[in-house]
Amino acid sequence: MKKILFTLILSMAFITASFHAQVKKLVIRENKVCKNIDMAISANNNYSSNAYKYCEARIDYTVIKVKGAHIDTLMQKQFLPFKLKELPSFAKEFNEQIAIKDVSERKEQIWISYTVTYSSKGSVLCVNHEQLVPKGVEGDSIRIHI
Repeated sequence: MKKILFTLILSMAFITASFHAQVKKLVIRENKVCKNIDMAISANNNYSSNAYKYCEARIDYTVIKVKGAHIDTLMQKQFLPFKLKELPSFAKEFNEQIAIKDVSERKEQIWISYTVTYSSKGSVLCVNHEQLVPKGVEGDSIRIHI
């Protein structure tokens, strides 16, 4: 009888402890933070050669919030095409600062997806990149390499 009673008490304690942990996750509100992301362009190559005379590039980016299986698109932006020879002046002008408010650090992820589309005399090349904004950091910087 003592053995059954002891087992019953231990199992009830275990069930109560595990239930408490699950309820705590659902009930306790998490502080929302604001993520600040700086986006900048950097050139991987010197495009001053005449070989790049007719080459253009275009940048599109999307900011996505993921919570479980639910995906929200927070913002999308497309820039006009620019000549690769003009990249140094465009890179100086391009400095995006994105502020994403009300991010739950524990439950949500912020992804930035950007596409660089190169075009030259009818040929098109699209290069896709995705980057996860790290948790625990309120400010981050993303470099778009062209």
